[in-house]
Amino acid sequence: MNRSRMSNANRLIRIVLAFVLLAGAGLPFWQPEQAEAAEVLEEAGVVYYVDALAGDDASSGTSEATAWRSLNKVNATTFAPGDTIRFKAGGVWKGTLHPKGSGIEGSPIRIDRYGDGPKPLIAGDGASTAVYFYSQEYWEVRNLEITNYAATGGERRGIHVAGNSGGWNNPKVYRHFVFEYLDIHSVKGSLAMDYAHNGGIIIWDPSWNYVVTDVTIQHNKIYSLDSVGIYLNGGSRPYSFNNKVSDNVIYDIGGDGAFVLNTTNGLIERNVVYDTHKRSTSYHVPLWFFESKDSIIQYNEVFNTHPGGDAMAYDSDYKSEGTIIQYNYSHNNAGGMSLAVNDGTQAANYNRDTIIRYNISQSDLGAVFNFSGTPENTHIYNNTVYIPPNSTTKVVDTLNWGGWAKNQTYTNNIIINHGSGGYNLGSSTGNVFDNNLFYGNHPQNVLSMDANKIVADPMLVAPGTGRIGRDTLAGYQLLEGSPAIGTGKQIANNGGLDFFGNPVPAAGQPNIGAYEGPGVPAGTVPPGAEIVNLLVNPGFEDGFAGWGNTYGGAAVVETDVRTGERAARLTNAVSGIEQTIALKPNTIYKLSGYAASTNSGRVLLGVKNHGQAAKDVAFGTGSTYAGREVVFTTGPAASGAVIYLYKQDAAGAVTIDDLLLYEYGQIEPPATPPELEPEPLPGKQNLSLLADVAASSANPLYPATLAVDGSKDTNSRWITATGTQAPHWLELTWPQSYDIDRVRLWSGAGAGTTNWQIRDFQIQYWEDGVWKEAAAVTNNPMDARINQFNDLTFPVIHTDKLRLYVTNGTVSPQTNDNHARVFELEVWEHDPDPQEPEITPVYVHAIQLMPEHRISQLDAGQSLTITAQVLPLNADNTAVDWRVEAADGQPSALASIDANGVLTALDPGHVTIIAEAQDGSGVTGRAEMEITTPPALPNIAPLATVTASSSHESGSFPPTYAINGNRHTAADRWVSGADGPHWLELAWDEAYEVTGARLWSGQSDAKGMQLADFELQAWDGTAWSTVATVSGNEADNYYGQFTELAWQPVTTERLRLHVTKGNASADGRVRLFELEVYGGEPGGNGS
Repeated sequence: MNRSRMSNANRLIRIVLAFVLLAGAGLPFWQPEQAEAAEVLEEAGVVYYVDALAGDDASSGTSEATAWRSLNKVNATTFAPGDTIRFKAGGVWKGTLHPKGSGIEGSPIRIDRYGDGPKPLIAGDGASTAVYFYSQEYWEVRNLEITNYAATGGERRGIHVAGNSGGWNNPKVYRHFVFEYLDIHSVKGSLAMDYAHNGGIIIWDPSWNYVVTDVTIQHNKIYSLDSVGIYLNGGSRPYSFNNKVSDNVIYDIGGDGAFVLNTTNGLIERNVVYDTHKRSTSYHVPLWFFESKDSIIQYNEVFNTHPGGDAMAYDSDYKSEGTIIQYNYSHNNAGGMSLAVNDGTQAANYNRDTIIRYNISQSDLGAVFNFSGTPENTHIYNNTVYIPPNSTTKVVDTLNWGGWAKNQTYTNNIIINHGSGGYNLGSSTGNVFDNNLFYGNHPQNVLSMDANKIVADPMLVAPGTGRIGRDTLAGYQLLEGSPAIGTGKQIANNGGLDFFGNPVPAAGQPNIGAYEGPGVPAGTVPPGAEIVNLLVNPGFEDGFAGWGNTYGGAAVVETDVRTGERAARLTNAVSGIEQTIALKPNTIYKLSGYAASTNSGRVLLGVKNHGQAAKDVAFGTGSTYAGREVVFTTGPAASGAVIYLYKQDAAGAVTIDDLLLYEYGQIEPPATPPELEPEPLPGKQNLSLLADVAASSANPLYPATLAVDGSKDTNSRWITATGTQAPHWLELTWPQSYDIDRVRLWSGAGAGTTNWQIRDFQIQYWEDGVWKEAAAVTNNPMDARINQFNDLTFPVIHTDKLRLYVTNGTVSPQTNDNHARVFELEVWEHDPDPQEPEITPVYVHAIQLMPEHRISQLDAGQSLTITAQVLPLNADNTAVDWRVEAADGQPSALASIDANGVLTALDPGHVTIIAEAQDGSGVTGRAEMEITTPPALPNIAPLATVTASSSHESGSFPPTYAINGNRHTAADRWVSGADGPHWLELAWDEAYEVTGARLWSGQSDAKGMQLADFELQAWDGTAWSTVATVSGNEADNYYGQFTELAWQPVTTERLRLHVTKGNASADGRVRLFELEVYGGEPGGNGS
């Protein structure tokens, strides 16, 4: 995605491209939007200010003069709807920003900037995330710079939005997040881990139990990070709508650019995405939908997707239906333009009714239209495809993944194929070609499939002249008199517009291709279609004028020229021609030319001195002129380059003509990684580099010396010999003794597979003629494949010999060979005066309280353990202080809590349990508890015989589980059959006087599954009499809540729960954890 200037100085790239150009020039392109936002921010709520240099956390924070200072203060505050948090421009805050609270509809909570200068920087500094929201909603974040850099990769995010929706049947749906005008970069994620869930903006919960809707991610610059730019998981298509990713610039990404999943009516539009898939060979796509319904990808530009799995520009992925891919520009992508895919091995993973229309594909690689698996009913129409000479790109490529695609329709497309790639339809079925225009190389079997085809030059204004920016595509308009004008087939619901914004008629014949217009007059070159050749005298018509350096007998000739009257010829060995030319930094250029040769002559066409490594291509090995092209990017400090033609050997002669160098477009450079504090050495020196090494055995390709060579590269490992079994050993010997107190070990697989580290081992040292143990590890979890290592310290030993002794090597599902695989073993000499590192404190940013079984009602006299989950997990001090407060914030006498989080309920009433971090951050976690009066009479339900209307068909949830005293275990419930009416009857051997009951109903892993409407009925000897009725029951055992019923004393031998409405959210079944009935002998008061 590049944003900058194109070939003409007076032409600006529109929309997002314009932003990059202006932002790169330091111009305030977003200033009007920021000013407008500031006005909105002050309309309601309290505005809080944060100043990293002059602020004071003891101040009120409500003016610039009384600004707060730290993230701790912000993280410890619960904000109200309409509030605003404004960070001072130019300020830097390290750690995680996690403000608390939620807004409401029409009154969100906002985060923004104030003052002049660079955007405020939130630097995660290697935390799990730099900005975090959990179970919150109605937040808008603007105008920040966000990084999260570390020395090694890990599961990190720039922004992470997560939460708990309480299950899928009746989920809590979190609403409204806006992220815009953010610069997010230098997030050191990991492609070796869960690639989809770390990167720039991640909206997803690791529990997969999170539903969010109305998320807008727009006008952001997201770059130089791993693994994904944007991952927006709505959580559930029936509940998640209108999630949007628009107007973003995304580049230099290890994996995917942006993808949205589990949503309805999603939108990905007007994004510019390039240089994705850059550091991975796995399956990645710049822009795509997964498990979506009626979603749209439109008006985007994607280019320079790097090779690897997939690598197409746009993707309609599986479990999706009705995806539309329209009005997009795709160029130079390794996998092609589009992909429709699903896993055909599972019927639930369908993909159907994808529409791909009014797109332009230029010089894509791989294949333009791609299918994998069993997608069905894909309609591809009114696209314009240009495949240049010498390309091997296919028009269609179809792959088997548990089956083949079916019912693909190609209509009204212009397909220009000057290359040699064809159509791979595989065993797909239902392929229909109708009313397409074919030009160039197309197999007869495909042409024969289209009864209404046109085979002719479509008369495009200037095909192949598209560059970076949608405004460079005027060359794909049609000239007057084109055979594609007015000869298309009418298609219902065609979107109403063409690629260029021209209306498409609802009746009559449209044009073929992506342009719906009257045609451009011949000889007219509309803006955006012109190419400016930057070379002086590119065809050698003026001899070597402009070519400042010729050598080795280079000559200008007037024979065997391609065009004009002259050409250049290189005959001798070590001969060449060079031209020095001024170029722009951070700009892509295309250099091409034609050559013909005699006697297998060969010449290189290339570029050097452009701020990058020299780049060239060989051509001219045939007697007929053939073209070749070199695409290169200038460095960030480059101001020029040398274009060269060079002949190394003496064989033959090569004639060169019609060279062309033009600017393809300016791009943003990758981010310079933030500087990290230098890590102090683990000891005085790494003695492994000085040692002689021996081993129990070694693979000849991976000798023991590679484990002590200072390199942790994939190919630099010691691996034990094939067929050997533990114990294995690696021995280091020195000519003198050293004091040693630390060993570091990296072990695991070299590529592709995790969890191959050695499992059990010892560090042993030689003393008094025997090996002694310095350290031992069992069930080792540290995998060097994901940048983990063992850091072992021990009391100082003095020795000249040390060894790694492996008793259990690799043990994994993939292999049981038990080999030792060691990247590196470092042995550190004891440093008596170690350097103390400067460490940025890691403060607590969140505390989540989790009562046992999520209980929120507790009888007086009972106790309950509450767990405090402290985030981040690597906080310097995770200890908390506990207290219990009343509604007025004062200490409460209704309950007590000890240092271990054990709450004891004392008297009925409502209390708030608070855990406060001891690290000084001020962060607290809260939980509410209703203390209830315990029943006065005993529970007589376990004394009864129980029967029920039905039980779950699995046989795993009998009615006896409803009266056995277990209130909260998921597997210990009565679950009815599917069909009602439902009832549960308790029968005693003698009559009891009953006065009340409690019911715990629902599901432990999903909220909203409790009983809805029911009655308690007592048998009077002849009929059932209702003693209590509940309608619209809200007591949900997901939250540890129970329904409490009381009635006038009734003497009976039988009591029945009669359910008139079971679960209201899902299937109507009864899910009853426990029914307790309170009573005693008649007239005995329960004694």
